[in-house]
Amino acid sequence: MSFKDKITFYQEAFRLLEPGGRLVMAEYVRHSRSLDISDESILNQWCNGWSMPDLDTWEEHSNNLKDAGFTSVMYKDITHNVRPSLRRLFKMSDILLNLGKLLHGLKIRNAVKHGNQLASIRQYEALDKKLWYYALVTAIKPL
Repeated sequence: MSFKDKITFYQEAFRLLEPGGRLVMAEYVRHSRSLDISDESILNQWCNGWSMPDLDTWEEHSNNLKDAGFTSVMYKDITHNVRPSLRRLFKMSDILLNLGKLLHGLKIRNAVKHGNQLASIRQYEALDKKLWYYALVTAIKPL
């Protein structure tokens, strides 16, 4: 499930957790809101292809978590753990791109699946440009 308004997700997680409970999640985090138009385009193509509304900065995530009532809000950059898999996904998507275009053009493959393949390429391009990182996020519902 994706939420366009991420504060709604954090509020619901807060409501469901017992006092003292911990929220733990892995999340894509954009480095900055002030990207040039080319970099923003790469991020948008990735997000749109995977039906993600946008990536938040760490400051945005942190503020939303705190606004929902969480304390001890922390993150750890774990991009190095996922980079090898993302590189394999990128290589496979890139190698098969011409076949994907052909299948899409012949209407054997739908636009969603085609967009997903293109997004897999853009994701890695954005990672290489350091436009985002993968974070392990933790927060606690106070007692």
